[in-house]
Parts: sequence; structure tokens; C-alpha cells
Amino acid sequence: MTTRFSPRTATCGTCREPGQGKFGVDVDHDFAPDYVVPDDRRKQVADIEKAARSALDVWLATDLDREGEAIAWHVRRLPTSPPPRPIA
Repeated sequence: MTTRFSPRTATCGTCREPGQGKFGVDVDHDFAPDYVVPDDRRKQVADIEKAARSALDVWLATDLDREGEAIAWHVRRLPTSPPPRPIA
């Protein structure tokens, strides 16, 4: 069921990190970033993805610092994130 207003879900910090053992990049594919979800963040990421699947729109609200923007960037790239739409 798709709802107009879904509950708010927070990342509570970083949700993806550079992969271990490869320096965080894939050197064989033009140094593409290699991100993984840490084991201790899997439940939170699963909750975010579940909420995104049942929502018409997903709004990423950030703190006033660059870390919040970086976290939103990673959330946007989770497999179940809907495609972005312009606001204006």
C-alpha cells in the first residue's frame, strides 16, 4: 500500500562506508567507488528502504553541515530509492 505521508526515518549517522581491502575503489573499473553497508547499520538501512518502498515521495532532510549532505547522498543511492524529481 502506498501512503501519502510515511513515518520519518533517520539514518542515525553514516549508512555506507568504503569497502575494506580495496581502498574503497575498484581499480579495474575506472576507480569506481566501492561502498558497503556495515553490519551494525544493516537494520537501519533495511528500515529506510522499507519506508521508501511504501512512500510516494522521499524527502532527504539534512543537518546544516556537510556530513548530513554526504549521508543524504548515500541514502539516495540505496537500491530502493525512487528516482529524483525536481521540487520547483
